[in-house]
Amino acid sequence: MQLTGRISEQALSDIQAAAAARNSSTSKLLSAQLSSLTDDDICLGIRRRLNSPTPPASPDKRTTMSVPLVVMDKLDFLSERTGLARDNIVRLVIENYLDQDHANDHTNNPSIDHD
Repeated sequence: MQLTGRISEQALSDIQAAAAARNSSTSKLLSAQLSSLTDDDICLGIRRRLNSPTPPASPDKRTTMSVPLVVMDKLDFLSERTGLARDNIVRLVIENYLDQDHANDHTNNPSIDHD
């Protein structure tokens, strides 16, 4: 199934780079993240946004990805239960993934300062 949504241009660029670094497609990487999505992940994303010194970038880039039907069903279920649009849930998942991926880069790369 095709999932269409809006994310920031920077987030799209970052998630594409993360997928390329893993020899994967953006759709496969996001499908994996979305298939294991829980309500705790959504809460974590909201808490991370609230604790961030800056608001998230505007979702100015429209993108489409292929995801399995089970992922769409999960997004629809979580959207209905949380009152958040699918776009918002997908953006939270992407932000969480990129935040976690960035933290792993700092942990695994001693040449990066740990401020």
